[in-house]
Amino acid sequence: MELLYASYEAFAGSRALERRPLSRQLLGNLMKELGYAPVRPNSAVTGEGWVSLSASSTRRRAGLIRKPRPHSYALGDLAAARAQFCQATGLPNDWTDDEGKEVAGEEAPDGTDATPPGDHLADV
Repeated sequence: MELLYASYEAFAGSRALERRPLSRQLLGNLMKELGYAPVRPNSAVTGEGWVSLSASSTRRRAGLIRKPRPHSYALGDLAAARAQFCQATGLPNDWTDDEGKEVAGEEAPDGTDATPPGDHLADV
């Protein structure tokens, strides 16, 4: 739940009204209440950081940190996750920005989808 919770903490910290952010446990409970299924994949990205180039090397580079069997939630694709959120909360949302364009997933600098293939889990 590391990546999901770190993102939530950054979001909550940027909001002046969020004086008491949820704990990891309460965020996990909220994810279950919203209908997202807890899963334990064999391996998943749990964050970003400095990784060694090899076991015997002292050289490091920025990269993805993977962990075996991390606690995660199956969200499905972006459309499915949005639909589940709206259904669970009863809140309508048109998912558009201020200019009326649909807000999609993150884009890479080259304009392609930055989400790795098969990355449909929220690491928790």
